[in-house]
Amino acid sequence: MSEYSKYVIPAVIVLAVLTSFFIIKPFLISLITGAIIAYTFNPLYKLVNRRITSKSVAAFLVSVFILALVTIPAIVIVNTISREAYVLYVQGKELLLSGNLRTLCRTELCYSLENWFNIDQVQRSIQQSLEVGTEYLRKQATGFFLTLPRRTLEIFIVIVATFYLMRDGDKVREAVKKLLSTNHARQKFIFQRFNSVMHGVVYGSLLVAFVQGVAGTIGFAIFGVSSPLTWGVVMFFLALIPYIGTGLIWVPASLLLIINGLAIGPSILVWKGVGLFLYGALFISTIDNLIKPYVIGDRIRIHPLLVMIGIFGGLALMGIPGIIVGPVVLAMSLTLLNLYVDHEKG
Repeated sequence: MSEYSKYVIPAVIVLAVLTSFFIIKPFLISLITGAIIAYTFNPLYKLVNRRITSKSVAAFLVSVFILALVTIPAIVIVNTISREAYVLYVQGKELLLSGNLRTLCRTELCYSLENWFNIDQVQRSIQQSLEVGTEYLRKQATGFFLTLPRRTLEIFIVIVATFYLMRDGDKVREAVKKLLSTNHARQKFIFQRFNSVMHGVVYGSLLVAFVQGVAGTIGFAIFGVSSPLTWGVVMFFLALIPYIGTGLIWVPASLLLIINGLAIGPSILVWKGVGLFLYGALFISTIDNLIKPYVIGDRIRIHPLLVMIGIFGGLALMGIPGIIVGPVVLAMSLTLLNLYVDHEKG
């Protein structure tokens, strides 16, 4: 019996770790999100903590600020997008209720385009698009309300995790150092590397999103879209989300200009819509798809291809937090692999 007793404690530890993993697994994404937010706002927390000596109070105030910073723009974005979507929906319904799109064709450009397009087919396409869009929104609204309690719990966990990770960040770092069974120099290198990688990915993403927001604001102002600054702020937040991105704003805006130009004139609106579409496709989107990997890759010193794979792979694996986690995991994996190879050579 004694020869097996030495395996009891390791087995219990493994069992406890596995059980703990399955316990936190449903909220792992929320915890990771909290950790990313805590890291991002750590400079602000330190600034507040210098003025307010209580770590708990400082962390609480920063957490409340973060909640307001996320909630207020989210409400504005949802309200703005839903209002504009409703306008598009009503305009589409008016086109259909008219019975014939030709009744709304009042410009020379619109008349000339009748020779190139089948108006009846265009009307059927609009009707199908409205039906698909209405059904999609209905399903999304139903799913949102069904998952609202869980989403509320996840947001609560994100805020609580952010609070404790900011307040007890030093303790977390010390605990990680104890887990790293390597010498002090290697520990220091790993932490410095992790900090530079996180700094590059987090602040690099924010920088690129800011540039896209500014570019969107300038483009909307040039092509005559109302409230360019508001839409620029919306595009800043959407730029942080791959696949969705700023195209959710500039594509409908350009199409709306084109439709208005064709239906009611003046025809310059059509060219403004085409110009805005080309500006968005060739300039705004290029910032995200081409410049972002180079900006982040230059900061964290890994190849832009790996950055892109990390961003999209992380997004596919764990959603929005994966945008940050993916490149960080790849970069740190390469760092640890290099350390291991150098150790073996030594």
